[in-house]
Amino acid sequence: MQSAADNAPAKGNESSLRRRLIGFFMFPVALFPALALLSYDWRDIPELRIPPNTTANFIGAAGNWFAYIGYQTIGLAIWSVPVICFFVGIALVMGRSIHPGRRALGVLLFVFSSTCLLQLTGHVASVAGLLHTLNIAPNAGGAVGYLVMTRGLARLLSPFGSGVLMATLMIFSVLWAIGFHNIVSGLARLTAWAADRGGEEDAEDDDLDAPDRAAAIEAAAHAREEARALKLAEKQRIAEEKAAARAAKEAAREAAKEELRRQREEQRLRKEEEKRLREAERLRQREEQQADLAVSRQDETSTDWLPPREEPAPAAPPPAAPIIQDRPSDPTPVPRPTPAPVVRPVRTVAQTPVQQPLATAAQAAPAPALPDEPEAEDKGPYMLPPVTLLNEVPPRGAGSGEDPATMAANLVDTLRVFGINAQLAYTVAGPVVTQYALTLERGTRVGAVANLSRDLQMELRATSIRIEAPIPGKNAVGIEIPNAQPMSVHFREIIDGELWRRNAPGKFQVPLLLGKDAAGNDLVADLAKLPHMLVAGATGQGKSVCLNSIINGLLMCRTPEQLKFIMVDPKRVEFTAYNKLPHLLVPIINDTKKVVFALRAAMVEMDHRLKMFARAGCRNIVDFNNRKTVTQPDMFGGGDEVVGEDPDMPRTVPYIVIVIDEVADIMQAAQKEVEPVIARLTALARAVGIHLILATQRPDTKVITGTIKSNIPGRIAFKTSSSIDSRTILDAQGSETLIGKGDMLFKMADGRLLRAQGSFISDEEINRIVDFIGEHSNVQFDEKLTRRLEKIKEADPAAALEDEDEGEEAPAPPAAEPMAAPTANGIPAPAGMTQSKEDAIYRRALEVIRDTKRASISHFQRRMGIGYNHAARIVDLLEERGVISATRGAGPREIIQDPEALLAQMDGAEVPSADVQQAAEGTPAPLDGGAGETAPDASDDPFAFPSEEA
Repeated sequence: MQSAADNAPAKGNESSLRRRLIGFFMFPVALFPALALLSYDWRDIPELRIPPNTTANFIGAAGNWFAYIGYQTIGLAIWSVPVICFFVGIALVMGRSIHPGRRALGVLLFVFSSTCLLQLTGHVASVAGLLHTLNIAPNAGGAVGYLVMTRGLARLLSPFGSGVLMATLMIFSVLWAIGFHNIVSGLARLTAWAADRGGEEDAEDDDLDAPDRAAAIEAAAHAREEARALKLAEKQRIAEEKAAARAAKEAAREAAKEELRRQREEQRLRKEEEKRLREAERLRQREEQQADLAVSRQDETSTDWLPPREEPAPAAPPPAAPIIQDRPSDPTPVPRPTPAPVVRPVRTVAQTPVQQPLATAAQAAPAPALPDEPEAEDKGPYMLPPVTLLNEVPPRGAGSGEDPATMAANLVDTLRVFGINAQLAYTVAGPVVTQYALTLERGTRVGAVANLSRDLQMELRATSIRIEAPIPGKNAVGIEIPNAQPMSVHFREIIDGELWRRNAPGKFQVPLLLGKDAAGNDLVADLAKLPHMLVAGATGQGKSVCLNSIINGLLMCRTPEQLKFIMVDPKRVEFTAYNKLPHLLVPIINDTKKVVFALRAAMVEMDHRLKMFARAGCRNIVDFNNRKTVTQPDMFGGGDEVVGEDPDMPRTVPYIVIVIDEVADIMQAAQKEVEPVIARLTALARAVGIHLILATQRPDTKVITGTIKSNIPGRIAFKTSSSIDSRTILDAQGSETLIGKGDMLFKMADGRLLRAQGSFISDEEINRIVDFIGEHSNVQFDEKLTRRLEKIKEADPAAALEDEDEGEEAPAPPAAEPMAAPTANGIPAPAGMTQSKEDAIYRRALEVIRDTKRASISHFQRRMGIGYNHAARIVDLLEERGVISATRGAGPREIIQDPEALLAQMDGAEVPSADVQQAAEGTPAPLDGGAGETAPDASDDPFAFPSEEA
């Protein structure tokens, strides 16, 4: 404590000396803005006068810009800057302590109030001349004074009222900056000085004795010295108390750090002990399993050996058991006098060629129990891939190869040639493009700049130019020009970035690693908020690389318990590397029929989760996974038990991301089955954590329909061949002007377009990540879905070619089958409509009538998926053959004959009367001949769920 007290005066002297040195340096600091303001001439700035004058400012171009910005911002109040610096220097030289927080706010209030007061003097003749000289007339307060006083307070309170308000604010700011105590002390000293002067004059007038006057002066000086000593002692005491409190606080902080360090060390040792115990337990269980396996193998050796036979026998010979029982521990085969081969175990018979009699004997004998399939190897807890698997980021170049100032000057000059006056507001330099924001002269149409894209591209010799007119939320037009030396964006840059490390682990539910925006900032989106995404663009522009970046970004931060994938790869080459991921619900899907099944399975899971969330009282997957549960400790050491929870309800459910690489191929093959499922998933699956990422290189309205786009606000467009494709993807133009190679436009959920450069990840990095995950985990396919997927037969191209070859070898004569004849009403058969085809359509129409009890043209169009002419012809045929009645105005047609009986006649079978009666009454007979409901045959629908019995 004493040492702290002894060091306090030394520290006080050091701080006082430091303040004095800073005060001496404040005088030249105040001199520079004063000289800049004294020698300022607005004609010296090139942007304000063409041609500009030679710079005559004492401080040079920096002085001109300082004065210009100051006059334009706060007007004549800019002169307060050197004055404030000068007075601060005087205070510091005199040893005064400056409290920057309070006094800085007071100084700012003073400058603000003086700016507003000066604005009221702009129409005074003497001041107006000065303002004209400075080219800021009539705003003596600059932009701040104009906005606050002229446009604001003067209209509300009148100039006089606003002047009184600002004068009051100025007095308050002076009191705040100087300090009320300092002002009172100064007034007291001034009063004392005046009193002393008055006393001296009175003493001279009264002819007081000199010794008395000297004694009084000495007494006053002595009193002042005592007061100063008391004040110094009080300051020293306060400094000692502060030093003691600081030392105590530092000691407490060190003690807390030591305690925290000790607790962490204990926790680390405890974790290591638990890990060691787990490893020992795992090793013990593995040894027990190996011992059990050895015993089971020995038992098999002693009981499952059969003697060799050369002739078939109906059953196993009785001597086989005694021979094996006599020597249970000897695994070598027993020699026999017959020339039979060495005895082999039954489980290896299938692996070696044997004779048919031996197989018959083995089938007749009791079959030995085969060992179960080996369980998957326990690879320990799941580990996220480390960042070290990724390539190091190469060093950046010195620049983009083009001076932004030169390019901006060329851009402004080029616009001036076309009659558009613009000024550069700011530039945003990105890795691939640089955006130049220009403010246009008042009265200039924004469309005039947008129509000059081709002319600007030719004049600036740029590969492409994109014009954003205007920039949303700003009074400027953005012109994006590619850099001469574009810089690539690497996957590891985003992984190591602050945005990913801060948001990807916990804040974002499904983080999407996209790349960098036009300003060079990391671009990471949350798929849970989008909630679905469409990725489209021309071939070779970066779509597949973008999908790989998204998938590997999710693999770097999510475990299989948190996220599952359903990947669709019709091209069979894009997602091949991800086949052994534990995140996959089912293997990579390549066939269209399996895609339809997987989407329907996702829809079933969506409905199941919605019902489960309703039972749990949760609105979405976040609430469900974070719901509170009450646990009760087990008294017998079996672990905690959840109380009041549905046992069929899981504690958490993972997110499911469905990635379809080429949705155009799927839509072309099965649009009627796929489109409604995708529309329903995009409309309802957000709350249950099921999200879709659709990618295509054919941005066509037949592929990306309005039904699909309606619920997919998140979209990424790479370079397209035309503005029509851009409108199809983004509902706006712009992607046709991109430069390719990962350059993209990202449409966020709020509708704003953001230009970005996609991140690049190489195939070697992908393989390293997937191999690491495969080494530390096993695949975890959903067994039920996988089995049902395997039952769906894929289309074999080779078989189709063989069928075509067979058809070419034995072509059917084209004239052998008769063509369909016109109807009685004169409606001709469609081109190529044979009699057999029409019979098939007619049979389908009868089935529709049997199922729905309705017959009309529009009804057949909807149920059978045919055109109006086909449906009208079918109605005429049904009327000619007496199945339905003739039209009766606007009323429905009456069904005269029983369609079930007609179908039976077409099949060549007779229908029992009971069945005919049931069909006439609208109750179909059971398919199995017994009681039960009628079920449609799933084999008629190639996209139906295969049954478990199949």
